[in-house]
Formats: sequence, C-alpha cells, structure tokens
Amino acid sequence: ALVLSYVLLSNTAWNLQAVMGAFRAGKQLFIVRLGQPFMNLVVAVALSFYLDSVWGLVIATIAAAGIELLLSLFYARFYLTLHVTRAELRDGRKELPGILKYGIKLAPSTMAEGTSYEVPTFMMGIVGLPLGLLGAFSRAWMLARRFLEANYKVYSALFPTLVERHHQGDHDGFDRAVGDTMRYVVVGMLLLGAVSAGAAEGIMSVFGPGFERGAPALALLMQVPALYAFYGILIVVLQAVDRPFLNTVAAFIRLGVIVALSWPLLKWFGITGAALATLAGYLVTCVYIGRVAMPYVSAPWHTLWSPRHILALVIAYASTIGATYLLDQSIGGILGLLLALSAGPVIYVGMFVLCGGLREIDRERVAGVVRRVRPAASAA
Repeated sequence: ALVLSYVLLSNTAWNLQAVMGAFRAGKQLFIVRLGQPFMNLVVAVALSFYLDSVWGLVIATIAAAGIELLLSLFYARFYLTLHVTRAELRDGRKELPGILKYGIKLAPSTMAEGTSYEVPTFMMGIVGLPLGLLGAFSRAWMLARRFLEANYKVYSALFPTLVERHHQGDHDGFDRAVGDTMRYVVVGMLLLGAVSAGAAEGIMSVFGPGFERGAPALALLMQVPALYAFYGILIVVLQAVDRPFLNTVAAFIRLGVIVALSWPLLKWFGITGAALATLAGYLVTCVYIGRVAMPYVSAPWHTLWSPRHILALVIAYASTIGATYLLDQSIGGILGLLLALSAGPVIYVGMFVLCGGLREIDRERVAGVVRRVRPAASAA
C-alpha cells in the first residue's frame, strides 16, 4: 500500500512541486508542504483511538500523500499550460533528448543514495546484532533522516535561482546565493546537531528502556544533516552548471565508503560503529564534492566562510553540546531533557552572535524582518 502511495501519489506530487519550484512559487510550496505533515498528524492521532495496529499510520501516510497531491494539483495549474500549439510541441521534442540525457546521468545517484541509507541496517543483520540494538539504531537514524528532508526543500528552491543566474552570467549573484544559503542552512543544521549530541541519552530514553544504548549513534548521526547541507548545496551548483554526473560519482563514493567501513566498525564498536561508517561516508563525499564543485564558484572560499565566522560557529557548537549534556545528565528524566532542548538553541544563538558569527548583511536582513513584523503587530 505504501509503495503504491509513493508511486502514484507522492511521486506525482513531487514532480508538480518541481514545476512550482521552477517558478519560485514559495508561498504555494509552503502551503503544500505544511498541509502534508499536518494531515499525517491529524489522521494518525484520530485513528489511534480506533486502531491498535500499524494500519493507522499506514492510512495516515496515504491520506497525507493524497492531500499533498491535491494541493499540488491545485496550485500547479497556475503554472502549467494544458493546451499547446504544434510549434510548441515541436520545440518540446527538440529539448527532450537533452532532458533525458541529463536525467540518465543523474538517476543512478538516487539509487546509490537510497542504498547507502540502508547499508548499516543490512550489515547489522549479517553481523547478527540483537534486535534491540538494531531497533535503537533504526530509531536514531530515522530522527536524523527527518532533517535530511528539510535540506531537500532548500535545494529545490535554490536550483532555479542558480540556473537563472548561471545563464545570465551573474557570477556575483550566483556566488552570493550559494554562500548565503550554505551559511544559513549549515549553521541551522549544526544547531540541531549540537543540541541532539548533548541530549542524546535523554532523547533516546523517550522511546523506552534499552533505547538509550543508541545515544552515541544518535549523537554521531545528527551531524549528518549539516554535512549533507554542505554537500547538497554544492551538488545543486553542479546540477545548475550542467554537471549532473558528478552527483552520481559522489553518491557512489559515499556508498562505497559506507559499505567498506560498516563491517569492521560494527565488529569493533557495535551500532556506534555503524553511525561512524555513515558519518565517514558523508565526510569523504564532502571533501570530494568540495574539490569538484568549488571551481564553478568564482568567489574565494574565505569570502564564503571567514575565519571569524568559523571560529564563532565552533565555539557556539562546542558550548551547546557541553551545556545540553550537563543539563540532561545532571537533572535527568523528562525535565532534564526539556531544559536541555530549550536552553540549547538559546546558548547556540547567543554564543554565535557574541563571538561575531553574524555579518553585516545578516544584521541588515534581521533588521528588515523586524521592520516588517512591527507594523503587522501594531495593526493586530
């Protein structure tokens, strides 16, 4: 049922959203992507009162995919032309070979990426780890992967901007879009990584007795979204300059590293070793993709990430891990976890700002948001 839902509902909705993304329909995409998880939550909670089996979650997932498709169809109609002339059809046929060639170069990367997600789990089965440990790792990896999905949404918004600026020869605008997006997304994902690493034991204990054994794995896996943000934005750079095959090369490099390291690290460190193998795969891929993608960004590296900015990020990251760990461990229980999760972001942002992590352009943007919010608040 879920496979059919993915093929017929979710996949169709994502294709329509890609069209909307090309026209930068940000407001419409926000509504569509908010409606899907909201429907999933509402249906899942409602069915929990009537169904004790997994079918409640299955039905909720399918219902959410259906709503996502309906919303996508509703908004995409403003950007699609259903009736075209013969001349337009001929022009479309001329473009089709290029589109297919581009897709053939890019498609294997998706298969390699999906396989790399599951390799550690397969290896655990081969090694023969207890089901309890397998469940703890799966739960930790599931949490980390939820934040990978947030990165996908950023990439879909960034891609049409980079394509447009590349074709216009706007190198400064291209570099600015890459640099600003990377800074904001990586800083945000490192916040999540720092808070999760410090409070990993408390987070995993929420799932029940025995799950705290997956705390070290969660602490490592929650760093993957930040690495994926760096990697993914440079992948969008390569796609925008018509180098999609390098994406496929990077995906297979990551898969190879994870496959090569999972077995020995599982033997030595258990499920923490599986997390280490996954993290190593993303680290190696980041190094590779940085070398092949940065030549297409004309701005020097230090203009995207200044030493002061990096130092502020390191201090904020380390301070947040230490503070959330102390709160989670010293107080313990749900109260300690809630305090850690609440204080962590405040500490991270505070240290980042105090240490000079914000640039002048960042301050101007914050001031602009405040100016727009104040009149709205006054009117309310």
